[in-house]
Amino acid sequence: MILKNLFHRKMRSLLTLKDNLLTLDSASDLEYTWNIKGHENIMTKARKMIGQAKTCIYLALLPATLQALRPTLEEAIG
Repeated sequence: MILKNLFHRKMRSLLTLKDNLLTLDSASDLEYTWNIKGHENIMTKARKMIGQAKTCIYLALLPATLQALRPTLEEAIG
């Protein structure tokens, strides 16, 4: 009985997830790969992306890069 209940709960969760995934809007005009040459061009793109963020920003940075982007990040937090 416990396994049956667990199975049904998992199936309901999977069906809900499936329904939610089907309702997601897929933006076909997004570009996922950029070829950016030069440090300053990369930093400009990073600042622009940070400025356009609406809810979350995930970063993996070297300490020097963090320091260079700190003002932009602080502005985005504010």
